[in-house]
Amino acid sequence: MLNLSLVFFRRQIEVQNNKMFGKGLSKGFTLVELLIVIALIGVLSVAVLSTLNPIEQVNKASDSSRKNDAAEILSAVERYYATQQKYPWDSQDVSRSPADAYGGNVNFGGVGICALDGGISAEGDCDSDGVLLSTDELKSAFRSKSYLRNNATYTDKIYLFKEADSTSGSTGNISVCFVPKAKSNRNDKSKLYSLTVDGNDVVTAKGACSEDPTWTSQSTSCYMCVPE
Repeated sequence: MLNLSLVFFRRQIEVQNNKMFGKGLSKGFTLVELLIVIALIGVLSVAVLSTLNPIEQVNKASDSSRKNDAAEILSAVERYYATQQKYPWDSQDVSRSPADAYGGNVNFGGVGICALDGGISAEGDCDSDGVLLSTDELKSAFRSKSYLRNNATYTDKIYLFKEADSTSGSTGNISVCFVPKAKSNRNDKSKLYSLTVDGNDVVTAKGACSEDPTWTSQSTSCYMCVPE
């Protein structure tokens, strides 16, 4: 009799378990649905990892840092002109006029970050303050920037270009530019320009960016500029 009771009790438990778990399974995922969900999670994970590509993030940070520095350099040059009524490169070469064009690597003595050492269109003495620093338009810490070193590559350098004033008297625009490293910035052609840079880092012209830059050399690269 006891054995029959145990069998009956066990049977009741099995019935209740089937009711509970059978009902749960009917409302849960089938194996196919689970596989689909897992596949979707995998696709989303790849997309997120692509967005958070560490190299791209480093390049974006580099571009952002140089863009901020470019804006500071431009503002310092404009403040200097407002006070002196001439640009740093003109104040160091009396044969020049503010109406003239000027361009080159921002480590040139004429730009005023590094001290004059060999002319306004030659690498300056970056161990000493240029006129932008000695007049407190920029802080002396600017001289420690890696892109001012003479071994900096073209993808690290920053260039300044001031257009010649027009014959009608309008002032030529000043741009401070650099080659972007991040793919997202390189793909935004609406914000890119070309610079004509010679072997001595002198900039002689600014124009539209090629529709298909290859980014394999300085001449086949485009530039982000401040102002855009």
